[in-house]
Amino acid sequence: MVYERCFICNKKSYQTTHYESDVDFRTFPRGSDVDLDGRIHRRGRESGDFLNPFSSVHECPYCGYVSNNLSDKTILSTNFFDSESYRNCNNIIFKSDLAKKCYKSYLIYKESNKLIQSFFYIQYCAWACDDENDDENGIIVRKIGITIINEFLSLKGFNFKTHDEWLLIKFDWMRRMGDFENLINEYENISLEKIAHSEVFRFQLEKAKNRDSSCYSISDVYK
Repeated sequence: MVYERCFICNKKSYQTTHYESDVDFRTFPRGSDVDLDGRIHRRGRESGDFLNPFSSVHECPYCGYVSNNLSDKTILSTNFFDSESYRNCNNIIFKSDLAKKCYKSYLIYKESNKLIQSFFYIQYCAWACDDENDDENGIIVRKIGITIINEFLSLKGFNFKTHDEWLLIKFDWMRRMGDFENLINEYENISLEKIAHSEVFRFQLEKAKNRDSSCYSISDVYK
């Protein structure tokens, strides 16, 4: 528990920290227990081996401001935090409080024109939906995430992840959403630069052809 003062309303509240991590596709080895969208697989999360303060999401109980630390500054005005779209998460009713917080963080970063941060939090939101079997909302937020990925793919010299690394996440999310036909029709004949990336994609493609939307890890690719 931490005691934080909110930048927006100046009131203090106790906050708990949520721990999570993800993985850089450039460094994963064969057999890694990592989900195909980069999340540490459930067994790794439960073992505690990979826990880092990667996604700490705090919400002010007074004004609704959401941030890693409520004292963090923001360029947004109180009008944004008072808006119905922010407070009601664009009328999406999430099953978990964590998913709601992550979605609000996505809205804040989107409104602040911080594209990469907005993607991270829509990704965390999707994972939070997965943890609560909130499949319908998981599809909604993954669709949002894919629109952000498409923006990344259109950029030149965007180095946070490579072009193919963004594609791998997009492939997984399309399949997890059940968007099998578009995945197959648009990407069946695509060529990826690295052999490891190609192996992951061929696995995804085979699962899409079998209409399989389950969650798989890197270790599943090499069984």
